[in-house]
Amino acid sequence: MKKLYLHSILICGFLILSTAQASPNYPDFIKQNFVSDKTVTSNKIWLIGDTKKVIIDILGHPYHQLRVTYWTSSQTPEKSIWILQEIGRERYIDVGIVIENNKIEKLRILAFRESRGWEVKLPFFTKQFDNNSLTEERKLKNRVDSITGATLSWRAVTRLARMALYLDQQRK
Repeated sequence: MKKLYLHSILICGFLILSTAQASPNYPDFIKQNFVSDKTVTSNKIWLIGDTKKVIIDILGHPYHQLRVTYWTSSQTPEKSIWILQEIGRERYIDVGIVIENNKIEKLRILAFRESRGWEVKLPFFTKQFDNNSLTEERKLKNRVDSITGATLSWRAVTRLARMALYLDQQRK
């Protein structure tokens, strides 16, 4: 019995270590996008009132947090970085989105936990969001092609791009 208990502890330890090593490093994403800037600050937007209603309209459901953190810099105030999460099929997809002058400068998948739809991590997909902006109807101005077999992941990432663009407008 004691041997089985020790074996279980070792397995749990290895699982925790492998998860910790595989976890994304979000501060690096922020630093990479504010390269020479040492005046990066984090800010928050509360998802209440009309903002909450619009987010529900964009996502099709309430966002899982009451407030969203974003990062800006005093040297480039027109630029913001958003790290958002949305469920693809069953698990969260973490997406980093850099917005400058109301357009997506860069979109990267920071963590993908689903068993299917991983193609959304590839540059051919994420580059489709570059220079994209919102229409008055809060849709993406430029078409983003879907990927066969990754429909739910494609939808999740597209909704997060729209959400980030909308929230960026609200911070000004």
